[in-house]
Amino acid sequence: MRRSWVEDYTAAQTGLAMPLTREALEAWQLAQLEQLLTYVREHSRSYRDYPKTLTSLAELEQLPLIEDSMLAKDGQAMVCLSQSAVQRVVTLQ
Repeated sequence: MRRSWVEDYTAAQTGLAMPLTREALEAWQLAQLEQLLTYVREHSRSYRDYPKTLTSLAELEQLPLIEDSMLAKDGQAMVCLSQSAVQRVVTLQ
C-alpha cells in the first residue's frame, strides 16, 4: 500500500523511522506527555499531585478534567509561568 503524505509528515515531525507503527507513535506520544506532565508538576501548584509517570495512554483517562468552575475558583494556581511572561490572553470557543 502506498504511503500518504501524512505518514511522511508525521515521521519528519516526530523523528520516527518509517514505516510508522501504532506502537511507535503511542510510545512517542507517551514520552511527549511525560515531558508535559513533568513541566506542569514543577511549575504549577494545581498539578503537583498529578501522577509521577504514566505507563500507557489509557491512563490519560485517570487525569482530572479541568472545569470552568476550577478556573474561576483558583485559576492562578494552574498557571505554569510568571504573569510577566504572558504576552496575550486569548479565549477560544
